[in-house]
Amino acid sequence: MGFRGVVQGPAKENLGWPSLIQERRDSGEATEGTPHGPTEMRPETMLWRNLRRLAAAAAFALVLAACGTDDGSTAGEPQSGVSGSTESAAAPTCEPVGDPATADRRVTALLDEFTVQPETSSVPAGRIEFTARNMGAEPHELVIVRAENAAALPVAQDGSMAEDQLRPGQLVGEIEEFPAGQDCTGVFELQPGSYVLLCNIVETEDGMTEAHFEEGMFTEFAVT
Repeated sequence: MGFRGVVQGPAKENLGWPSLIQERRDSGEATEGTPHGPTEMRPETMLWRNLRRLAAAAAFALVLAACGTDDGSTAGEPQSGVSGSTESAAAPTCEPVGDPATADRRVTALLDEFTVQPETSSVPAGRIEFTARNMGAEPHELVIVRAENAAALPVAQDGSMAEDQLRPGQLVGEIEEFPAGQDCTGVFELQPGSYVLLCNIVETEDGMTEAHFEEGMFTEFAVT
């Protein structure tokens, strides 16, 4: 005799997933993650997803900011004013010396590569205004030193006149380095005696040193 089971109450039919989902909706149960059917998003789940998206966007913005530089250029771009070579020195400018109104005499001296040519080789003693006129292609200067001649001046290892080896009072003054094509003036008190007018600039390029004094940029000058 076969076994016959007893059913308590009416038998439930197999509802299947769609019917089961609808039944759980009707009963108020959540259905998120239920396979093969539409998913109802819980409000708190949507909030967390939105927060995660905002966090990811903020992190990406921080990465972009970190790749930038203070001047607004991005990492890897060459910044202005920066290169693999040594920065060049600032261009020289004329700095006049003394007050031209106090000068007793005026002398123009032409400067070129590599000569010094005053318009006269001697002047009476007094306050002399020199107008140094740079006719060359390079910056030059005019240095006034008391000496019998250029051969009597001390020479440094680089070929320049060794100013630190001059006797006290021997260096009268100078019109410092100024650009090509310009004039620059200086007023100096000259006592009777022998002087040397010279350019004492030293240039270094490609490991080579060029001293204007060594190149012969000097001349003798007399004050009576």
